[in-house]
Amino acid sequence: MVYRRFLIETRAFPMAKIATLLQCEVHFTRTKSGSLRWCVSGGVSGSLSRGLSGGLSGGLSGSLSGGLSGGLSGSLSRGLSRGLSRGLSRGLSRGLSRGLR
Repeated sequence: MVYRRFLIETRAFPMAKIATLLQCEVHFTRTKSGSLRWCVSGGVSGSLSRGLSGGLSGGLSGSLSGGLSGGLSGSLSRGLSRGLSRGLSRGLSRGLSRGLR
């Protein structure tokens, strides 16, 4: 039996992208043991506590790892490219000026 049905905005959860507003139907059903099970419109079902904790931890860890890896790789590549370009330009200019003297 459908326990409760409502529209949920995933913007309220930390794992959702802030820019997007996705609305999906969530059906809550009561199992034989008395626990609540939820079913999103796509048919994904699981216990309420497991689903929320898994979604939160997965979203947070994913965003943190993605942000850190993206930031580190970006800063490293930028730093290396800047360092190489500056070093090469300075070395060439100094070498040429000394050689011409």
